[in-house]
Amino acid sequence: MAAFVQGSYTSVGESYNLLYDIDSVSRTRKKQDGYNVGHLAFGLERDGWSAELFVKNVGDERGEVFINGATYDQRITSNRPRTIGLRFRHKFE
Repeated sequence: MAAFVQGSYTSVGESYNLLYDIDSVSRTRKKQDGYNVGHLAFGLERDGWSAELFVKNVGDERGEVFINGATYDQRITSNRPRTIGLRFRHKFE
């Protein structure tokens, strides 16, 4: 039986939502804060079968991916919250 562990870490720095202000009166260009996201996975494989336990966004970081400055309500798109799951696979030959 083979086992594996996998991890990843992503760091996103501060950024602006737009290259320039669309409307100089309402100031549509906004600075978005940076955020950091980590993922982990643990799994086992044997005879074409595998099972994997994963955790995405381990720290439950809520990062601002995009602030929409083109509409009146400036919607904020954020990354996905923490997700925990179990995945099973089988290779058919």
